[in-house]
Amino acid sequence: MHEPKAGLIVNADDFGYYPWVNEGILQLASAGTVTAAGVLANGVDLPFWLARLRRETQADVGVHLNLTSGRPLTAALAARLAARGGEFPGIAGLAGLVLRGGLSLALIRQEWRAQIETVRAGGEIRFLNSHQHIHMWPPLFGLSLELAREFKAPHVRVSQAGPLLPANLAGCLRGGALQALAWLNGREALGGQSPLLGLNQSGRLDAAYLRRLLPRLRPGRVYELMCHPGLAAEAEVPPRIAAYHAWAREFELLRGPEFAALLREQGVELTYFRESIR
Repeated sequence: MHEPKAGLIVNADDFGYYPWVNEGILQLASAGTVTAAGVLANGVDLPFWLARLRRETQADVGVHLNLTSGRPLTAALAARLAARGGEFPGIAGLAGLVLRGGLSLALIRQEWRAQIETVRAGGEIRFLNSHQHIHMWPPLFGLSLELAREFKAPHVRVSQAGPLLPANLAGCLRGGALQALAWLNGREALGGQSPLLGLNQSGRLDAAYLRRLLPRLRPGRVYELMCHPGLAAEAEVPPRIAAYHAWAREFELLRGPEFAALLREQGVELTYFRESIR
């Protein structure tokens, strides 16, 4: 009788962010190394890229809910943000709007429903998560669960720090805040969620982290590894975004032999949301 293995869903965030991010995710998903991809519904040329993702790969497709990057899909929210040029305000600006009551839950619900419908137009959606983890904010977590039920998306990411400590103070502060939100929101969470890995190394996933992480996974349990792979940037990226991402390094790690060897050594097998959540 075979001993059960730990299962790992490798979930690439930010599909739709930049063309070189999309292309990197597509290559890894086609190779079966990335098994899920979270889609930014307001990405440039999204119908083209989303059709390729569904046609060329077996990856589970989900929605990377967004209120901080690019332009909204709904006219009502764009009008509300007219003073900001109709653009999402970034995470600090969003926090200010929400705290001042300047952005209603009704407007956010309308926008997120439009984002989900855009991605769902090409086929099933398997999960919801969000750009910069904003769905963890009360009451946005409750809204994400409501929309998951409405659109029959069986997994909503619960962003939490995982078993390894962050590498720096900023990571500790972010991880601590998300851990507190996970505790607050956990009572509402859908059942059967896969524990999240990679938050403490977000944007900077490397082999050293995986060597420490994979031995901690329990046989018979399924985990979600958050990652941000892509090809090397083909155009200038704003410094605040570039500082947070090592797209090409993550791409090389996930397509290279060391990742496959680590999985074999630790008895971990790649899997999908559709296989682990019925």
